[in-house]
Amino acid sequence: MTTIGIDLGTTNSVAAAVDPARGPETLETRNGNRLTPSIVALKVAKDGAETVAVGEPARNLGRMATTTIASIKRLMGRHFTEPQVAEAQRRLDYEIVPRSDDAGVAVRMGSTTYTPAQISSMILGRVKQDAASRVGEITHAVITVPAYFETAQRTATREAAEAAGLKVRQLVNEPTAAAIAFGMRTSQDEGRRVLVYDLGGGTFDISLLNVVRDVAGGGQFEIVGTEGDNWLGGDDFDHCIVDRIIAVVREEYGVDVSGDRSFRGAAKTAAELAKRDLSEFDTTEIVIPHAVKLADGTVVNVLLDVRRDEFEAMIKPFVARTMTLVEKVLRDNSYTPGDITDVLLVGGATLTPRVQEAVTALFGADKVRRTLNPMECVALGAAILADSLGGVECPACGAPNDDTAEVCAACGQELVRGITVIETTALAVGIAAVDGEDTDVFAPIIPKGTRYPLERPMTRRFRASGHRIKMPVCEGEQQQASRNALHDIIETRLPEHLDPNCEVEISFEYNLNREIIIGLTVPGTEHFEQLHVRQQGAAAGAAAPADDPNDDLERAILIVDQFLQSFERFVPKARMRRIEQHRDEAERAAALPDRGTQDRARDALMNDLDTSGLATVLFYASIAAERSTPREAADIRQAAEAVTEAHDSGNNARRAQAERILSELVNRAFADEDTNVVEDTDGMLIVTHSPSAGRTQARG
Repeated sequence: MTTIGIDLGTTNSVAAAVDPARGPETLETRNGNRLTPSIVALKVAKDGAETVAVGEPARNLGRMATTTIASIKRLMGRHFTEPQVAEAQRRLDYEIVPRSDDAGVAVRMGSTTYTPAQISSMILGRVKQDAASRVGEITHAVITVPAYFETAQRTATREAAEAAGLKVRQLVNEPTAAAIAFGMRTSQDEGRRVLVYDLGGGTFDISLLNVVRDVAGGGQFEIVGTEGDNWLGGDDFDHCIVDRIIAVVREEYGVDVSGDRSFRGAAKTAAELAKRDLSEFDTTEIVIPHAVKLADGTVVNVLLDVRRDEFEAMIKPFVARTMTLVEKVLRDNSYTPGDITDVLLVGGATLTPRVQEAVTALFGADKVRRTLNPMECVALGAAILADSLGGVECPACGAPNDDTAEVCAACGQELVRGITVIETTALAVGIAAVDGEDTDVFAPIIPKGTRYPLERPMTRRFRASGHRIKMPVCEGEQQQASRNALHDIIETRLPEHLDPNCEVEISFEYNLNREIIIGLTVPGTEHFEQLHVRQQGAAAGAAAPADDPNDDLERAILIVDQFLQSFERFVPKARMRRIEQHRDEAERAAALPDRGTQDRARDALMNDLDTSGLATVLFYASIAAERSTPREAADIRQAAEAVTEAHDSGNNARRAQAERILSELVNRAFADEDTNVVEDTDGMLIVTHSPSAGRTQARG
């Protein structure tokens, strides 16, 4: 079994392995280079035959390629309706479409669509083939991911590796891998407080680590805190130059080439070269030959000069954003710049002088380490970790042992771990719940910064709002659940003999692979359920097919329009903005041939309708009045008028009392339904604040 380390990067990917004699080293490609461009390109011959190129051959095709797929890492594990995907559609020069089988994304390359995981598997396959030409057959890998990658994105990375024929020994955070490459060179017994500033092509990560080498030569790497931005990187620097090129063409020739995918691809290549030049020189010249066709048929070259000070002004907001996040991770973990002993600059974008100046200004030049190649150190750290996972040799008898063994199976000698990595969660994990009138609360169960794998499940108590329970499982750090990543919606039902408003205890298990297993217990009873969260976040919320996928969505749009026409003035402003956003997404989804996207848009709209406070109560009151007897209808309408008058007069106490009366009347009218339709929770759990129920705790 041969295990290597792979840095699967946005712009370039790198493989590395540990040689018994020379130590860790990056592996050259078959063309003698150390970097494999993370690019897949398609070339179509005159006879229609399609040829897919990966890595350096794909980059070398240049404008000969019909389609070039780059920066695919930015789309891993994403939903098609996410705002980040809309931004990618604006920025990237290939077609991004919804998947046909769920709410995820795909890219079109020629006559075929591929998922981001499939494109990444092609890149990993190329890396694997090239590495095998240097070290022989490869079966396993430690693969690096951004520290801020969510669970769905990590799952997509595993899928890509498996499709490339690689068994993943471990996914390790990129900053952690860089710290391993650095830390294994430090003196024994020397503790370091390391900040890793990792600015790659498409992602930005910061990690704070405590690094220690013991007398036996082992290393311990404890992640203290993380921050980052999955949509910030060197690509953004390139796009600044691309926008400048497009503006020059518009000014000089009166031609708008912003929608020309071929031109944008050529401009992106030119921008990357210019960015590298400006790291060395004060000015650079950009030349794109035969790039623009004018109205009279003349084809002209694009020529312009870019100065370093102009470029630095363009990227200033992005650099400032990175430093804001650096200061945040220090502040959140009670560190000051003076507490840091070493700063590692990782990723190709850190070669930009303005970036180095900003980091040096905060920490001082004496702390910025330049002994590691920023383009290769992540892969080297992954290789060192991969080597340590291959098993443990007994220092007494030399017998090999499994990498999880604590003592030698042959002689009983205590074994020394080569590397110990203590990971922490970059984001909180929890569920969407209800807190008073707020129906969009994120209730963390595993807080941000928690060590994992967990020694025991973490728990939190809630109150049920009916026998049916719905738990949207989210990951993020926003107080509004809808602004965090949704992994799955877990639904279950309590036994009928239990109190529908009983307390329930929710526990989360979280293993090294970041798989979540949920336990649901009703305290004081024997009721316990174990529920598994789907790891494919893009599929969350998908429903079974219907005869006509558009019917349900169009019906939801119509119902919400009627709801707003009558009750918009009672909808809180924040919720109104959310409804308008979901309404726009639903219109776009209705035009797509994708059931998963349509179902997700429909569910979002109907959830808005059910969780809009007083407007929801009045909406269902109008429906209840229509289906009730004349006397019941009169009572409902009278109660609704009392609620409306109290609301308009600003008398909140009277409004609350009148609203309770109205809710009881409406629920009585819907007595044949499973749940109280105006409960405003739709089966979701309600946050409780008693000392025993309002805090996250470990269960023994």
